[in-house]
Amino acid sequence: MKLKLRIFLCIFICGISISSQSYKIIYDFKWRTDSQSNNYNSELTVLLKNEEKSYFESLAKFKYDSIKTQLVNEGSRSFPSPKEQWKLQPLIFKDLKAQITVTEENFFDKVYLATYTCKPIWKIQKENRTLFNYNVQKAETDFSGRQWIAWFTNDIPVSDGPYKFFGLPGLILKISDSEENFIFEIKGITKDNTSITGRNAYT
Repeated sequence: MKLKLRIFLCIFICGISISSQSYKIIYDFKWRTDSQSNNYNSELTVLLKNEEKSYFESLAKFKYDSIKTQLVNEGSRSFPSPKEQWKLQPLIFKDLKAQITVTEENFFDKVYLATYTCKPIWKIQKENRTLFNYNVQKAETDFSGRQWIAWFTNDIPVSDGPYKFFGLPGLILKISDSEENFIFEIKGITKDNTSITGRNAYT
């Protein structure tokens, strides 16, 4: 079963090509377990994006997966312990053309995949502001049982964002639920040719 899941995942990501429209986007993910507290947990995450598909996970896990991929390409099947720990476990793959989202999680020695065909239904508002030196516009959606508020920019024509969010006319720079228990904020963006094909994130 694990082999079948790996084959499915490989089929999904191997279609990702690298072009001038490929980006590496870093988001700071903050969350709190107590809605009455002002204290947040925090973890950096990464979104790899090309014209039609994207890949999102913890930045620490992304770095470790990159090391594993290199070792596998060199013929190794043993890996060092990760230097950094991560709390955000899922890997999220989005096929924007097919409007399919695939999440992958590891539990012990098993890999589980879930495929979703639902997408956020956005209500774009007239409210505008400046955020991180970009002109941004407000949008709202009810998704996964929560109301979310997003700020996106048309200056970066990427119809994507962190986690499972996509479908706006431009890149999502910030998104939070209405209670601000979960917050994603952009920290950096670069054009990047990091290949997703053959990554051993699921090893």
